[in-house]
Amino acid sequence: MNFSEASEINNTELGVLLTAQTDKEAFDDAMVHCRDILNEAVLERTMSKPTEESTSESCDTFDEHYIHDGAEFISKWNEYLTKKFSKIKFGITEGIINANDFPVANIDFSTSYGFVTLKFKTNIEKFKILKDKEFSHLKKVFKNYRLYWNNSGQIMIYHSKYTSFSNLEENIKYCAEGLEKISAELKRMFVA
Repeated sequence: MNFSEASEINNTELGVLLTAQTDKEAFDDAMVHCRDILNEAVLERTMSKPTEESTSESCDTFDEHYIHDGAEFISKWNEYLTKKFSKIKFGITEGIINANDFPVANIDFSTSYGFVTLKFKTNIEKFKILKDKEFSHLKKVFKNYRLYWNNSGQIMIYHSKYTSFSNLEENIKYCAEGLEKISAELKRMFVA
């Protein structure tokens, strides 16, 4: 657990004890995920120490302007997706929106991680080659978002740590713009 105000505001953390003896499959999955995080870790910028004034200002306004991915967000995000992409069948299971073959064939959509999680159903080796070719480009396209591309076939898009919204509609608009960007990029990669 991180013991700072910034971590408390920006992170949601959960600790789960897994052992190879009691749940080998879950343990192995967790280890793969941890290795992916370590392999993808990149130092993007050096943060300067915040001043007392900037820290109190950002903490005081954070909760009232940032709308977290709660039940209301999921409901509105699902409503947007269902209306915008009426030919796609979206469903919600245990608070996670899912759709098959969206935004292109052989990629499934969910909100498992972030507001967009895309799971490639194609050969993992082809996926890794594509990642090597495209990841740096996507990081530039998604400079106002957090984008994570792991080695097990997933692209996840999260809110930037520096976003704030005065209402839920602004949040949905931000997410919709991110989805439009990744849809266009995937169509360029797979359909063109």
